[in-house]
Amino acid sequence: MSQSHLHADRKARLFVSIMYTEKSRSFALEAQNALCMQYGPVKDIFPEYEFSAYTKYYDAEMQGKVYKQIVVFERLINPEDIAAIKIYTNTLEKGFSINSKRQINLDPGYLTITNVILVSTKNFTHRIYLGKGIYAELTLMFKKDGPQDFAWTYPDFKSASVKDFLWNERNVLAEKNKILK
Repeated sequence: MSQSHLHADRKARLFVSIMYTEKSRSFALEAQNALCMQYGPVKDIFPEYEFSAYTKYYDAEMQGKVYKQIVVFERLINPEDIAAIKIYTNTLEKGFSINSKRQINLDPGYLTITNVILVSTKNFTHRIYLGKGIYAELTLMFKKDGPQDFAWTYPDFKSASVKDFLWNERNVLAEKNKILK
């Protein structure tokens, strides 16, 4: 009978989705700089797009049309660190809030060669509790022919352009993992 052994997963590529309005664009840049101070240099950025075209969910709270970009960091992380990263990004959000309303929204996640994971403070049926009020969600699964989304995947993460961007990041990570073996 074979015995199961614990082993550490490979490192993951951290990314943070930054949402902002036209009037809070400077806060988004300040937040990105703070994230770089904490997690190192940016590897790549998915260019700004109009998030409000996918959903108006944040428009009222953030008082305007919401834009988004996805910032990918060069330094790899341990996947188990993602809950602490979400707690840090929540602290940054609060620091930029005005009258208890968020001016920016920071959503961290990571990708591995097999999937994209997002984290949230909101529980739902498809989310797994990580501790300290943080939940994880499998957002995309990488198969041989590319990313596969799910019924709960956010609409912008279902778009071909975001999926292509993350697929490319996955392929770069796969090559890096071969070198790290």
